[in-house]
Amino acid sequence: MIVCVAVVGHQNNPLYIQSFTEADDALKLHHIVHCSLDVIDERVNNPKKSGPTLNETFLGLLYPTENYKVYGYLTNTKVKFIVVTTDLDVRDADVRNVIYGIQKELVQLQQDLTNIIADLNRPTPIFCCNFQLL
Repeated sequence: MIVCVAVVGHQNNPLYIQSFTEADDALKLHHIVHCSLDVIDERVNNPKKSGPTLNETFLGLLYPTENYKVYGYLTNTKVKFIVVTTDLDVRDADVRNVIYGIQKELVQLQQDLTNIIADLNRPTPIFCCNFQLL
């Protein structure tokens, strides 16, 4: 089961962190996410040690803890997706599909927001009953 999902910016700034457990575990999961950033940086900065996993953006298992497994994904723009699971026998392919789905939804959200802003900047007037009331 996924207990935490995080999206971290290219400067290691947290963009989104959501834990799906009790409040007591939230701080622990935030710490695990923060520690995983060091593992990602180590893999990116030492490609000889990380092996063939850098050929694709899915980094796979970053590290296991006693109760969790931490997986990572690095986009071309250096945005990091981190997923923490409690399933100790989870397959990499399943986690990869979840992360790809999250990325796909975020890209769609960004495109929708861009389209809304582009519509607001259009040169033609807006014809809408609600705007007439303003």
